Amino acid sequence: MEMSADLLANLSGSIAHEIRNPLAAVSHAAQLLEESEDIAEADLRLVDIIHNQSVRMNGIVENILQLSRHEKSRPDLFDLIPFLEDLSVEVKSSLPGIRLTLHLNPDERTKMVLFDRSQLHQALWKLLENALRHAHLDAAIPQVQLSMEYLPATGFCIITVEDNGPGIPESNMTRIFEPFFTTHKQGSGLGLYIARQLCDVNQSELTVDSILGSRSRFHIRLALARPQKRALSV
Repeated sequence: MEMSADLLANLSGSIAHEIRNPLAAVSHAAQLLEESEDIAEADLRLVDIIHNQSVRMNGIVENILQLSRHEKSRPDLFDLIPFLEDLSVEVKSSLPGIRLTLHLNPDERTKMVLFDRSQLHQALWKLLENALRHAHLDAAIPQVQLSMEYLPATGFCIITVEDNGPGIPESNMTRIFEPFFTTHKQGSGLGLYIARQLCDVNQSELTVDSILGSRSRFHIRLALARPQKRALSV
């Protein structure tokens, strides 16, 4: 009997909830061991492994819970330029080791968009985490770039997250947005899937292009907000 998508999401959410409490207990126990004066120096490495893997598992649990909530879009009207500037500052202070550069269109006029602000933040954060992870694979100096291209003639703008990692093999290009597909040993295979889901519910498009051995670029294409027409005087 084939399980429906809704039933699978609800079941996954229930399992994730059940995992969360014992996982928190394991993480807390590791913290207590780390603070103990009796623990041997050699055992601290094992405690560090427990802590790191607990953090990773908690991230997977949070991703599964996010999928199970079937979040709806609550669009906000906001200026994209200060949003991306604030995101860049936050990323640099929160993602250790990231070399992030921000490139915005030299036209300084406001770029108003209609998008759920929180969901755009989540989608870009997952793309930036993914870029950082892959930029570190074999690049001499791992670099990530966040940029925006303004396309007024089309009514759209494009936000791009680019890394200088090894690129994506052609055989994987059609699979990277599938849930649980990952080529990274620390990945859950949910980040890109969730990012695309968040774009979909906001009527935006998430695409990718890549040059093997050089780079990968993820693009969010979102509509510019139309200026409100002034009411005609009578």
